[in-house]
Amino acid sequence: MDTTIGLGTKTAKESWKNLLSDSIDLDKGTTRLAKLHGCIAAWASKLVNSTKFNMFFAFVILTNSVYLGAQVELTANSGTMFVHPVWFIIHLVYVGLFSVEIALRVIAVGPVAYLTGNGWAWHWLDTVAVLSSWVELVVDLLDRSGKYSAAASNFRIMRIFRITRLVKVVRSLSLVRFIGALRTLVYSIADTTKSLIWALLLLLLIQYTFGILFTDAALDYIYSEEVFVKDENMKRYFGN
Repeated sequence: MDTTIGLGTKTAKESWKNLLSDSIDLDKGTTRLAKLHGCIAAWASKLVNSTKFNMFFAFVILTNSVYLGAQVELTANSGTMFVHPVWFIIHLVYVGLFSVEIALRVIAVGPVAYLTGNGWAWHWLDTVAVLSSWVELVVDLLDRSGKYSAAASNFRIMRIFRITRLVKVVRSLSLVRFIGALRTLVYSIADTTKSLIWALLLLLLIQYTFGILFTDAALDYIYSEEVFVKDENMKRYFGN
């Protein structure tokens, strides 16, 4: 009986040792994953904060705005909504680049900090623009005819996403984050907006005042008893 108890105790000890060993291995694996995640996040943070990275995507944003304008102009002149394969490929390249940019920024700071931290408004704008671009690509794939036919009627509502082209153009304003001189200029304009509004009101008041004076003087001259003027231009510009 003592032998049986001893064997049971030994088996229990071995079970605890195995369980402890597995727990240690799991902790080591978790630690390795945490270290790997930390290394990747540090690398991504260093990359997205570099000047070359920001200037590259600033160039991509500018060229994307030019591409959108060229596509809309050529589509308007062609008289059809057909999406040429070349435009589709270029669009796919741009969406892929912007998706990589967002992914790197999310890895660098984390999803919560990306959507709620510093610069969250720009981040939300980027996210909406990229998601809508993917939806637009799917719509183009589902309807390559370019005609509003009955077969494509189920996807008409999805074409509203094409309005997000404006969002993509507005996205070019994010360049102010990367270019110091442009950022200073934009912030200066924003700070002087109130003064500009009052200046415009003052200018309108001055124009209105002198308009009344000149019109009244012209009317007195036209309708005086001694002078009769048949000049239509004077009546047109000073008659009311």
